[in-house]
Amino acid sequence: MNNTTKNIALSFNRHAHEYDEHNHLQNITGTKLIKLISHQSNQIKNLIDLGCGTGVVTKQLAESLNYKNLYAIDIAEKALAITKINLREMGAHIYQENFDNLNTFNQTFDLVFANMSLQWSQDLFSTLSHITTKMNSQGIMAISLPLPGTFNELQNVYACNPLTEVIIIQDYFRKLNFEIILTEKDIMQFQFNHTRDALQSIKNIGANYVIQRPHKGLTGKTKLKQLQLTTLTYYVGYFIARKC
Repeated sequence: MNNTTKNIALSFNRHAHEYDEHNHLQNITGTKLIKLISHQSNQIKNLIDLGCGTGVVTKQLAESLNYKNLYAIDIAEKALAITKINLREMGAHIYQENFDNLNTFNQTFDLVFANMSLQWSQDLFSTLSHITTKMNSQGIMAISLPLPGTFNELQNVYACNPLTEVIIIQDYFRKLNFEIILTEKDIMQFQFNHTRDALQSIKNIGANYVIQRPHKGLTGKTKLKQLQLTTLTYYVGYFIARKC
């Protein structure tokens, strides 16, 4: 792992024990993504979930599809310890691995599932290109990820890692010789009683690494009180594409 990946893993490990109490967004997007692919996927031999977290959505995925082999990966070992419990009856193959390093697998995949995880990639096109090399012809890739506009309430008090526009993601798939089957967008808002609760919700799902402090002077209590942050907005994109 490089330093950035290690920092992301550290962030998720720190909050793994409370992740399932706060991962409402991931549950909502994961449930929708599973529904969107339920009629697109058949004859699945090898299925992989990239960035499985604690395995709650992975379990739902496994219960919804017919497959032969299920693989689940994540970079946070404490989250994977919970995954092993959640998937203990699924016969899943669970690994601590980065989705930019799938060459450790001898298998190729008929369905690649990534729910709110690929935004952590440092180069999304490079990551998608690498994933493509581990997919079978006519294999399906189903992903959800946050889009620009997410956390717009933060008003530049914090700087967010750049998020990728829908049109660019679609272009990536075309360049990689995928047929785009479906693209959808959602806007979701979550309400909080206090600014600290909103920021804590980000930390509790391990996502605080995406929020960077551009200037220490802007992150004090006075500035946060002025912000009066009681709402967080997520713009989420869903993409299903078939490898040609």
